[in-house]
Amino acid sequence: MRRLCYLLAGLAILTLASCRPGAAEAARAPTATPFLPVASTSTPYLPLHPTLTPAATQADSTDYDFSGIDFTPGAEEITLRFWPASDALNRGRPIKVRFLPGSQCDFGDHQACVHHFRTASQQEVLWVSVHSGVTGEGQELRHALEGTGINSAGLSLEQVLFNLDEIKSASITLRQGQKSVDTASVAAFARVPASDVPDYLLLPFDQALDMVFAANPGIQKQLEGSHTLLVIETCGWRMPGEQGRQFVSDTSASIYLGILFD
Repeated sequence: MRRLCYLLAGLAILTLASCRPGAAEAARAPTATPFLPVASTSTPYLPLHPTLTPAATQADSTDYDFSGIDFTPGAEEITLRFWPASDALNRGRPIKVRFLPGSQCDFGDHQACVHHFRTASQQEVLWVSVHSGVTGEGQELRHALEGTGINSAGLSLEQVLFNLDEIKSASITLRQGQKSVDTASVAAFARVPASDVPDYLLLPFDQALDMVFAANPGIQKQLEGSHTLLVIETCGWRMPGEQGRQFVSDTSASIYLGILFD
């Protein structure tokens, strides 16, 4: 009987997408015209944010280029690889994030949600959100940082923070079609803890980035003078014993952000 329980728990992991921002919303009332769909809802698998509100942050012209790689929604598939500097992270094995740039991203379609905006200091930001569930585009990254348990992270918070520090020393390769680009090391890697996740998800992209900067004051200084920032966002499973875990779901209990610059 115990073996059967373990088997069922394992199967549950395979069916979960570990990037749900919250419980499903209540059923909506039917629309006035039954032949029209109800308004689109946010995908339950990614940490989506409200539309950007400050007009000053919007770029006059949209540039989806980062180090010669085209992140325009609909562009060719992109593969990003982190190459650990030592065996201390992911046993030294490369960590892959592969996706199709998109404006929408339903779990299983292999697309990342790509957004573009400009900061108050006029840095262009390409914000790429990827699914971190099993078979998701960001699964390898999440697993390398926090491991995989049963509906929870597989590593301790202390080990996760160590891994976040280690990945900053990784070298990075971006590949699209026949083009391969080696970029600078990761400028920063940050984790939004469970207690801050609800507030973080309520913020537009630019304000969410400011929130991360405020919690990690050294990051913004590292990025001074950079023209374009590439933000890779994904989320993690519940961390046993972490403060604020009662306010988040099992599969969207933290947020991981990797920030690259050119």
